[in-house]
Amino acid sequence: MDLSQQIRELILEVTKLEQDTPFSHDFPLSELGLHSMRVVELIVKLETAFDIEISDDVTVEDFKTLQHITSLVEGILNE
Repeated sequence: MDLSQQIRELILEVTKLEQDTPFSHDFPLSELGLHSMRVVELIVKLETAFDIEISDDVTVEDFKTLQHITSLVEGILNE
């Protein structure tokens, strides 16, 4: 399973949507209900799943789309 797919599954888990809920890499995640408190929950899940630490400097803007989140996690993993 690729990184994007793993992150997609975590997003669906946090938003409590069905695993087959369709959305593209550039779909606004706010439309799935990913707002500030759920972003915090997603950050914790990402940190645990990928054994990373996401900077306190990130904002909800960094979590606009699946592509944004994938790029963020890839950047941290490649440090």
